[in-house]
Amino acid sequence: VMAVAQEEAITPFVLSQGSLFRVHLLRLAEEEHVLLFTSHHIIFDGWSFEIFFKELSTLYCLALEKQELILPPLPLQ
Repeated sequence: VMAVAQEEAITPFVLSQGSLFRVHLLRLAEEEHVLLFTSHHIIFDGWSFEIFFKELSTLYCLALEKQELILPPLPLQ
């Protein structure tokens, strides 16, 4: 995990080509995984990242409980 994370950390984003984020799901064991999410700083500020992380966490918990994956509306648009 650390080797992949370190490689991700030093791999530059080319703003004129492709995505501004990368996602890797690493399978460590049958029921053990690590999600690596690498993004260019241009796509998130602190407030936006907090919203993203809360929504990702909510969706993950709902999926674990096999519940419908619906997020509450944001208080601001």
